Amino acid sequence: MSQRKNYFIEKGMQSKFIVTLLLLIFLVSVITLCNVYVIYEYVQNNFQGGVSNEGFFSVAFRLLGYRLFLIGLVNIIIVAIIGVFYSHQFAGPSYKLEKSIRQIAQGDLSFKVTLRKSDSMHNIAESLNVMVENFSNSIRKAGELTNQIKEATGNLATDDDVLSKSFSTMKGIVGELEDLIAGFKLMPKDVSTGPRASADQEPESSKPAADAAAGQAPTAPPPSPPPAAGGPTA
Repeated sequence: MSQRKNYFIEKGMQSKFIVTLLLLIFLVSVITLCNVYVIYEYVQNNFQGGVSNEGFFSVAFRLLGYRLFLIGLVNIIIVAIIGVFYSHQFAGPSYKLEKSIRQIAQGDLSFKVTLRKSDSMHNIAESLNVMVENFSNSIRKAGELTNQIKEATGNLATDDDVLSKSFSTMKGIVGELEDLIAGFKLMPKDVSTGPRASADQEPESSKPAADAAAGQAPTAPPPSPPPAAGGPTA
């Protein structure tokens, strides 16, 4: 399997994520540096003779450890809040798309996926809506063809001409249904048991009815051979 070399597939979404991450890092860095500077000035101003750079961190941790802990806690809270708001743009659409796919699996095609303007995955939602619409149109077409088959079957009569026309209409409708079903990709098991496979396995008993529908006389079975000479008589 070939490895993916193009890392920028969705440039808009990826660029937005990178910019947000950089801004978050910049914000946390600014807060941390400002607090470090305040602590440094505090230590230098409250100790006579100042403090060397080597002893600054030991003094800062000893006297202002709680403040350093508070700085870290504030940074974590900021990252968590921004992460929740940003991840909601992906988690919300992901949940809605998963729910929509489950509805389709249950045969419910009476809905349309709608996302907020600020959400991601709009392209997936649009593709899913197109798929639902195509499925709905195909099912409506199949329903119309089924109704035509019912009407043609109900109008069957004993007259050969009318019967032949009705069967011709049914053959045309069945052909349209086969073309419609061929537009779907089925599993091999479903294809082998489809209408064409069952037509190839038509029993011999249905041939006289088909000949009668086509206006031809049914084919008589061949006569049985005469008994052999000299054999016993019944």
